[in-house]
Amino acid sequence: MKKYIRELITFALICMISGAIGKVSPLGKSVWGFMFENMIWFPVEVVITVLILDKIIAERDEARDRQRFNKITREANPRLITTLKTNLTALVVDKSVYDPQKNDDETFRDVLNNPGKYLTDNFFNAMRLFHFINSGDQYYNFQGISYYYCSIMEKTLREYQERYIAVMNDDVLEITVKLQNVLRSAGFLDFPAPNMWIVKSNWKVADGTMADTIHELFELTETLSKTFEKISIQN
Repeated sequence: MKKYIRELITFALICMISGAIGKVSPLGKSVWGFMFENMIWFPVEVVITVLILDKIIAERDEARDRQRFNKITREANPRLITTLKTNLTALVVDKSVYDPQKNDDETFRDVLNNPGKYLTDNFFNAMRLFHFINSGDQYYNFQGISYYYCSIMEKTLREYQERYIAVMNDDVLEITVKLQNVLRSAGFLDFPAPNMWIVKSNWKVADGTMADTIHELFELTETLSKTFEKISIQN
């Protein structure tokens, strides 16, 4: 609650209590009775009026802020979602195996709705081939794969926040921060040493919560996408 509203309510309560005391006192039966009645009811009317006006002003300001945010980030928001979806699907599905029947959005939704189909022991223990122009081909384990794609997502989120923080919608800020926190707390960015990427892993899905963490990234990205859509529709 805003400070001035708290102070107004406190002042109104003091007036009402004073008016009630005055009303039941001997003075309440004199010409002062009308004044004491006003001291009881007038503060209530003032508080109700102020609360209504405050709500109207807050809604107007919120709508104006959403409109400004949407106008400034209209092109950046779809790019952010595309980057997140592209790298999340590339993290889970080997893009070196081209499937003409599926695009990134379809694959993203399939992983979102059927995580157990993808986040298996085989996924966490597979060695994936990367093609590098300068250094040739290299097989990476899950540590290398996750570091490669998650570092791109973390960098994109950080740059988005730094550029639009002054106009950022509160819901968008909350979701992007959650995405960064998951990327960092899960340890995806804790394996910067390439010599750790070339040793075959022996992970078990049942041994930890990594599968749940990856699925959470998909859920947060979907929530962010819907939030952008909602803001766009409201404007």
